[in-house]
Amino acid sequence: MPRLSTEELILALSDPGAYPEAPAEVECLQTHISAVFRLRDTVYKVKKPKELLFLDFTTLDARRHFCHEEVRLNRRLAPDVYEGVVPILRVGGRVRVGAELLGSPDAEPAGEVLDYAVRMARLPDGRTLGALLGGGSVHAGEMERLGRRIAAFHAAADRHPGISAVATWETAGRNCLENFEQVEPFIGETISAPLFARLRALTVRELEHRRALMERRIREGRPCETHGDLRLEHIYFLPPKAAPSPWSAGPPDPAGAETEIAVIDCIEFNERFRWTDPVADIAFLVMELEFSGRADLAAAFAGAYFEAAADPEGARLLPLYATYRNMVRGKVGSLRFGDGLVPAAERTAAAEEATRHFLSALGRLAPARERPGLIVLQGLPGVGKSTLARALAGTLGFRWIDTDRVRKELAGIPPDEGAGGRATGADYLAGIYAPEWTGRTYAECARRAEALLLEGERVVVEGSFRADAHRKALADLAAALGVRFLVFDCVTSPEEARRRLAGRAPGPSDADWAIHERMAAEREPASGATRPFVREVPVSGSPADAVARIRAELAGAGLA
Repeated sequence: MPRLSTEELILALSDPGAYPEAPAEVECLQTHISAVFRLRDTVYKVKKPKELLFLDFTTLDARRHFCHEEVRLNRRLAPDVYEGVVPILRVGGRVRVGAELLGSPDAEPAGEVLDYAVRMARLPDGRTLGALLGGGSVHAGEMERLGRRIAAFHAAADRHPGISAVATWETAGRNCLENFEQVEPFIGETISAPLFARLRALTVRELEHRRALMERRIREGRPCETHGDLRLEHIYFLPPKAAPSPWSAGPPDPAGAETEIAVIDCIEFNERFRWTDPVADIAFLVMELEFSGRADLAAAFAGAYFEAAADPEGARLLPLYATYRNMVRGKVGSLRFGDGLVPAAERTAAAEEATRHFLSALGRLAPARERPGLIVLQGLPGVGKSTLARALAGTLGFRWIDTDRVRKELAGIPPDEGAGGRATGADYLAGIYAPEWTGRTYAECARRAEALLLEGERVVVEGSFRADAHRKALADLAAALGVRFLVFDCVTSPEEARRRLAGRAPGPSDADWAIHERMAAEREPASGATRPFVREVPVSGSPADAVARIRAELAGAGLA
């Protein structure tokens, strides 16, 4: 009988009748290189017959070999999870998962073998570091204990000349640049061409900058057989067992009883991703914690690790290796986006996450004054917002989006021509200043800001921001793209604003003193969602003083 296609095999293994446990249901999850079938207490993982630049699962023998390697390597940090390898058989014309574990990589099962699977104990979803992080139940003490656990793992890991021969500076460069080769087909989909070019150039520069340090560490024998995929979803903090377990290491955590740490799903398919400097290993988790908005926990983990490993200089390599890990996740998301077997909604989510990782990588390697970021300059008419925006664009490289100018562009009105309908005494929310037109204006500003940010640019949106919803839309955009966000609320005395409005030359804004007064009475304050980003900036003095204050805030946010 003909062999099954990947789609047919996945369909067959989604049937509860294929398993010796006879489960009530089977949940199938897919990555770009594997399909995972989750039963109530057991998990089966099948490798897709793919060939990529970094792996080759195209033959049955290769998939069998790497299933056994997955079990062997993962038992180092999760000995009770990885049970072994089982064959997938054709029995009586139906697909069946073997009940007996294969005793060795050379074992030949009876019957027609269609494929192989790794059998694992199913761990509770709510105990991953990612899930615990989302629930707000992770504290620095646990991250410090994890740092010590990984340092002990690295200290005991295999080290031999073969590893050092693979873990060269050239290999590190190849790993970094190979990501760009695999991402290049997705330019225009998950990454823009300008962002791709900037990231690649910065990566090459950082590799050259760190070459001497990396080569000295190789001579000292630092590289070892690492985990290779230390991610939030691969780390479990499990309830303690009654008896001591090899999973458990370090002192009890300060929050209560000591949890047991299990780390699963290491890299088994490519030695050069696993045989590397230990800093490359921990950089994955550092990156993911920071990517999740928990730089404090990343610092606690890394600090405890470097102290336990007696390796303070390793911290100098974190920016390079963390950027590499951002690129790996961006690559994986891109490949998942391009996988036609993955459901459409998941493909879209994968593309969006990939883009965030690429922007995060740029934010890590680029100098502070070149990092992508989104800021808002808001305030009542006449406070001097445009003067500040122009200064930021000229001195700090921000691309300036003026809401007044965009509004008139949408209406087909020259920027210096009055729009009408906003004369003193008229309804200041009429014509192109009506709420629906204002909503259209701010939506277009957000669209333009997103397009610029996706190219790695820095953006300032300047406007009155009468409605908090318009601030929140930009805050949400920054969060979705993973870029830094700040709101500068420009304030001055009514007398100063009135004086400035009286002497202002014709321009994109049609506001006068009457409109200033009405807007001051009706403007919505920042909500709980936007208030943490707001910084008040007095602008009664010289513009240089206000710019200096803004520059100081930007420096604190890593944007100057």
